[in-house]
Amino acid sequence: MVEGATTVDKAISIASENADTLAQIVNHAAEASGGTAEMRPNDKETGKPTKSRSSTERKVRDECDGAPRKVVDMTGGTIILKENQSASKAISAIEKNLPKGASIVKLKKLNIAPGSKGYQDVKVSIKFSNGGVGEVIIIDDFMYDGKMKRGGHACYEITRILEKHRTQSKLV
Repeated sequence: MVEGATTVDKAISIASENADTLAQIVNHAAEASGGTAEMRPNDKETGKPTKSRSSTERKVRDECDGAPRKVVDMTGGTIILKENQSASKAISAIEKNLPKGASIVKLKKLNIAPGSKGYQDVKVSIKFSNGGVGEVIIIDDFMYDGKMKRGGHACYEITRILEKHRTQSKLV
């Protein structure tokens, strides 16, 4: 949760304050783990790797019950590891490189157990001293290719839309 983000403008402002620091954390962790760093594309409004206003407004409306403080990925980056590399070095490097007042508030490992199928990644949510939260995704290069270059993320976006409409359906 983004403490103090009572409006979309405030959430964007807090994310902008944290974007450069998160980029340093991601770059350092990628280097320490032998991976590659990639930040979210710079938003036209902020000029930083923050979620766009339209994406923030959509997420607040559709996923966060109208509360901007619930958007936890306002700024983000990705660490891309070679297939079969462990995320543990990247996580350790993130922990060691946190600025004063920041902490890891969530570590979510999605489908990473042996034999798991489907999308896999590790998400690290970092809360900064100003109350903002940034997200670091740790993913292997094979999964990243499927997500970003072969339509995986587009499928996720479609599924998210369909799920919203399914839960509102009166068919059953």
